[in-house]
Amino acid sequence: MRKIVFILLTFLFLYSCSDGNDLVKDDGDDSGNGNNSSSVKISLKAKAQEANIHTMMEFYLVPGEDCTMLDIMESYDSLVWRIEGEKGRLNLLSHGDNWMSLTNKWVHSFYEESHGNVILEGFKDGKVVLSDSVKIDVYNKRDFLGYNWKDITSSTPRTGIANILKPELEISFIERYIDGLPSLYVYFEPVWEVGRDEKLSENFYTQKQETLIRNYISKLYGDPKFSFEKDADKLVESYHKIFKQEEDAYTPRYLWETKTTNIALVQKYVDWGDYQAYYIYAEPRSN
Repeated sequence: MRKIVFILLTFLFLYSCSDGNDLVKDDGDDSGNGNNSSSVKISLKAKAQEANIHTMMEFYLVPGEDCTMLDIMESYDSLVWRIEGEKGRLNLLSHGDNWMSLTNKWVHSFYEESHGNVILEGFKDGKVVLSDSVKIDVYNKRDFLGYNWKDITSSTPRTGIANILKPELEISFIERYIDGLPSLYVYFEPVWEVGRDEKLSENFYTQKQETLIRNYISKLYGDPKFSFEKDADKLVESYHKIFKQEEDAYTPRYLWETKTTNIALVQKYVDWGDYQAYYIYAEPRSN
């Protein structure tokens, strides 16, 4: 049965090797840096090379002409994808006796601006025998994170984005549109493995969450205009003044103003955890 499955997977992979007429076995050196002439070539591609933060970028592999899964397994012990200058990597290929796991298409959302290369590396016997890269530019040009306010025209359920190299944090959004006013709630949550553990979850919410959110928004938009440490009275007054649909259940902690957006880091008591949780609430800035 395993042999039948492997033959079928090999056929499917061979069928997918279109668009690769100019890709043949690499004629590079076998020094362990770069491409090995005995390895089938696999190229890294991006559906688009420019994007805004918090939007999905799609990447995929293009194998050489007439290659099969067996060729891939014989050429590489592993394939990994990483971002130049960042920690973490995505393992695309692993295999053993009678089994193989290969990811040939994936999406990634950048949390911050990035101008450089994303890199594909193939390893064999502990050496890099394949290296390919794609230049990308990720900007922070929209009104707020991945949104332009004009594009929010209805209220939506909570949705998230995938940053596959930062699995310790999940960011999600609720879009609201009430009486012609768009707004956003932004949630910064621990991954499921942490969230399901009572002690780890409590540590995240009580020790890490607020600082993490404050530092992240400040990195994108500068220091807050008001903070509870320095301007508690002005903070509360400004919060109630500039936000049209603020909720009494939330207590403001920090306030940012950009050319297009009012941003508040707010605190709310959560009875299911018996501690405070923190969110971002944002509205378009009035002219």
